[in-house]
Amino acid sequence: MKKRNWFSVTKVLSFIMALVISLAFINPISAEAKTKTIKLKKANSYLSYVEDIEPVSTLIPKTGKYKIVQNKSNGIFHGYLKFVAPKTKTYTITLSNLKCKGKELVYGGVNISTPKNDGSDSVMSIVPKTKGGIMSFSSKQKGGSLVKKRKGTIKLTAGQVIYLEYNIIVKTKGKKLTSNLQIK
Repeated sequence: MKKRNWFSVTKVLSFIMALVISLAFINPISAEAKTKTIKLKKANSYLSYVEDIEPVSTLIPKTGKYKIVQNKSNGIFHGYLKFVAPKTKTYTITLSNLKCKGKELVYGGVNISTPKNDGSDSVMSIVPKTKGGIMSFSSKQKGGSLVKKRKGTIKLTAGQVIYLEYNIIVKTKGKKLTSNLQIK
């Protein structure tokens, strides 16, 4: 009787192992983070007050990889993202893969600002450390300032809010623009 029970248990365990292995082949575990899509709201250029930026900004929930989707507003692509630093550290912001319908040159940049700590409702610019001095990028590599990928670092304290202001210029009649953003 004991021999028969042991035989049944080993059969069940081997069946479960085979099932687990086959599931691992069907749905392999990936260490790469998924890219989330964020659509920017229409906004006016160069807003200076938190009360104006907040209603048109889209919150980035946490660090990670994002595909940014924009629609043309007022002749250019313009929008705001809001990021709240989860902890005090130096963050790396990477802009890349700028695309629009057509094969013409698309270029622009991201201005970074934060609310002032003087009790006013205004924001002040923050200049990240980056090669070239500004967070500009383009769909094609041209010279030193128009690069396809731009990295910048910025030191933030826990709970600090920053606004990423996208300003992209395109000559085509394209109405939709995409780019990649990574914050780590």
